[in-house]
Amino acid sequence: MLYGDSILQGIIGEKLVTTGVKIGGTNIPQKLAYKNWLFYRSAMNPDEIKYLAKDSLLKSSLELYAPLDGRKVSVSDPLINLAQSMNTIHL
Repeated sequence: MLYGDSILQGIIGEKLVTTGVKIGGTNIPQKLAYKNWLFYRSAMNPDEIKYLAKDSLLKSSLELYAPLDGRKVSVSDPLINLAQSMNTIHL
């Protein structure tokens, strides 16, 4: 199941293996703000999705986490992965 802002956007009946994610392209708005880059490695129930949409953080199965603004943590690199995983985020 794919969610956007706690709303179910679609269901895919196959297993996806993500090797990379690219955000951008020619059709995105000129002014766009990203925050709280979060990727989880396991499925969630609708209550967990709603909890996340309220700016809460679930640490269980968190694979990638970057606040992107650099203010929530004392790091100079806003793309640092603060989850306990070996994955990295590249600009």
